[in-house]
Amino acid sequence: SVHFPIALAFITLAVDALFWWSADPFWLRAGLWSSGGVFFFGLAAGAVGTIELLSVPGIRGRVASWAHAIAAVTLIACAGLNWGLRVTDAGDVLPHGILVSLLTCIMTGMAGWHGGKLIFDHGVGLMVSAKTETLDKSSQPSGSHQFVRKFRFDEGFGKRQEHDHCCDDRSDRCRH
Repeated sequence: SVHFPIALAFITLAVDALFWWSADPFWLRAGLWSSGGVFFFGLAAGAVGTIELLSVPGIRGRVASWAHAIAAVTLIACAGLNWGLRVTDAGDVLPHGILVSLLTCIMTGMAGWHGGKLIFDHGVGLMVSAKTETLDKSSQPSGSHQFVRKFRFDEGFGKRQEHDHCCDDRSDRCRH
């Protein structure tokens, strides 16, 4: 799962900031473990993502998939560098380790942005039925607008287009 390396990347940056502030050697050990967790959990998530990218044609054909993959591989490389700095010389946390932690967090944001685009813009990994999703009219006050999200699936995996319509209860007409 990608949740662990994402959380640990930001924890590592926080741990580095705490070491910078306090100079307590405890934070060096905590940074070693958290940066190692980012790297090894990131390798596991990257392996699963690579298998999915290469084995599912609907994902493989999207530019956003490759942008996400490149950002994720760069993130894993930064995480490996960060962990490597700490394993070889824990005293090298300042300034190099904290800068690499910051770069790792930036790359986490970039990979997450592209991963989010895959989910929300392209529907990759979603199991959405072709039925129209609507809000219950009885739960809305009179005269309010009702939003209807319709999904139309094209041939192939994960290709969907969303259309939002706003229906006005007073006129029973929809604006497109």
